[in-house]
Amino acid sequence: MIEPANLNIADAAEVHLKPILAQDADEVQPIPESFKKLTAPDRLQTAMEAMPAEFIAQEDGVTFVDHKEKVMQYYHLCAPMIVESKARTGAAGDWSTCIRFLNQDEEVVAMVVSDSDIQCKLSTVIAQLVQRGFWVTPDRKHHSKIGALILQWRTPHRVTLVDRFGWTDDSYRAFVLSDGAVIGNATVLPRPHLMATAGSGARFRGTLEDWRAHVGLPAVDNPLMITCISLAFAGALFQPLGLEGGGLHVHGASSTGKSTLLRAANSVWSPPGELQSWNGTKNALEVIAAQHSGRLLALDEIGEADPNTIGETTYALANGKGRGRLTYNLEQRKLNWHLAVLSSGELSLGDHIGSTGKKTMAGQSVRLLDIPIETERYGAFRSFHDCATPAQFAQSINQRVAQSYGVAGPEFVRRLISWLEDGDSHETLKAFHATIMSSLRAGQEFPSDGLTERALQRFALIAAAGELATAFAITGWETGEVVGALKEVMKLWLQGRDLPTLRDLDATRDRVLAFVRVHSSKLMPLPATPTPLQPGKMGWIDQDTFYFSDVAWTMMHKGYEPRDSARQLRNAGALQCNDEGLQFKMPRAVVGRPRAYAVRRAWLDEATVQVAAE
Repeated sequence: MIEPANLNIADAAEVHLKPILAQDADEVQPIPESFKKLTAPDRLQTAMEAMPAEFIAQEDGVTFVDHKEKVMQYYHLCAPMIVESKARTGAAGDWSTCIRFLNQDEEVVAMVVSDSDIQCKLSTVIAQLVQRGFWVTPDRKHHSKIGALILQWRTPHRVTLVDRFGWTDDSYRAFVLSDGAVIGNATVLPRPHLMATAGSGARFRGTLEDWRAHVGLPAVDNPLMITCISLAFAGALFQPLGLEGGGLHVHGASSTGKSTLLRAANSVWSPPGELQSWNGTKNALEVIAAQHSGRLLALDEIGEADPNTIGETTYALANGKGRGRLTYNLEQRKLNWHLAVLSSGELSLGDHIGSTGKKTMAGQSVRLLDIPIETERYGAFRSFHDCATPAQFAQSINQRVAQSYGVAGPEFVRRLISWLEDGDSHETLKAFHATIMSSLRAGQEFPSDGLTERALQRFALIAAAGELATAFAITGWETGEVVGALKEVMKLWLQGRDLPTLRDLDATRDRVLAFVRVHSSKLMPLPATPTPLQPGKMGWIDQDTFYFSDVAWTMMHKGYEPRDSARQLRNAGALQCNDEGLQFKMPRAVVGRPRAYAVRRAWLDEATVQVAAE
């Protein structure tokens, strides 16, 4: 390190004067090896040429040269750094400077610093730099020179500041990773308040070929593993398809492979051990969600989450909008995201929320679909490939993902950007998603309720992502393998919901039809005179609905559970209800306004049911 010193020109010539004289003679100075790590050669050359004249680049960083009348003073200011570009928003506001530096582990860190902060809050800027591992001189009286270095560095390069990680706009030409690196159009960067949350350090290891061999191919014949990895790719498709975020929650007993699934999926984008915890405040999760926009957010152990707030958190993660925060200059800034979520735990989402006596709302359950892990045989895995037991297989995967990570996701985005450059590809993507939905529905017995349709849409998105990654030669899987895996996982979801199949619904409808055929004369017409239900009558009828009394409902479902039958119809959209219950409060035309089971006539086969109210 070069300490500040007063040096006679003759004394300094051997060490410092030579490069200064070379600069004065318009000779090209060699760029120190440490600076060559900071960016591409062409951009580095441009940056070094724009460096202010009173600063020099040396192997250990930037030195300020203070010219005096007969004496020069040298101050070693900071580690190697460059100003790569100036940045502003599309509205020509928030002028900032994009710098790149080596942290104390000699890793390259990119950071966007607000020019107004450099001018007015320099100590805060220095603190942010130091927090990211940037070495600066401990002599605070020279910190102003670092501010001057950044502001006076007149680089010709310009970039546009954006308000989110992941996809930056609807053109889908630029995708920003959590460390600030840009895939695609490199003329955009996150705004400083986002870059302040960006991660640093190595975000990838190995090659795509390594990841395919170590993670992709071992997933073959393991439907849950294929599904979770496909979900990791799906994070990049939510926004182009205009769909709300969300994902899956895998749950089961201890040692069934849940954490291994999360690590394998997380390796698509990040170090496998970089799993987030449910045990955090909502504000912290908002920042984490914003960092993972367009990617996968893996949340381990739902049991650590507060059951009183997890429902609200689930909504927030899916909706993609944080609460606005005022900056020091009273500017309102919101965090935004579109991401895939993969969660794990021993309890289902419903059971965890239910531990407080609350009910799981339908919107929560469809945003984070519960997938139970089968425990009767091998847990999360069906095929162990070259391993003898599921435990050995899980251990092998955990070792392999530590050697190959962070390459598959960025490569998927690169190829997706290239594919989407075709003007018709957005419509092609939507059509592909619709085709996958049809493939998943074919041959399956799904309830025809709205929640199942939304879940099917989510499963189709995951399958589409996995099939696209396969078509892009990333996974090593066969075409159609992901759709087959999703069909298996959807069966697990249906079992976990304990929902009726189409055959169950048909049987329930047959019982209603049989009852109507026999007892249609016992239904009173509406509108009717304001009288109570007459003796021997079983309910009411109008142009659109059959209204069955409790007695009638119990009679028609004798030998079955009447309330379960009602739930089936409600989930299928065939039962009209006033509130969260299963019955309908009759209109004022009926004395006392009793409650009844209101079955929509359109749901029944009206070609068979031809009844007239008597």
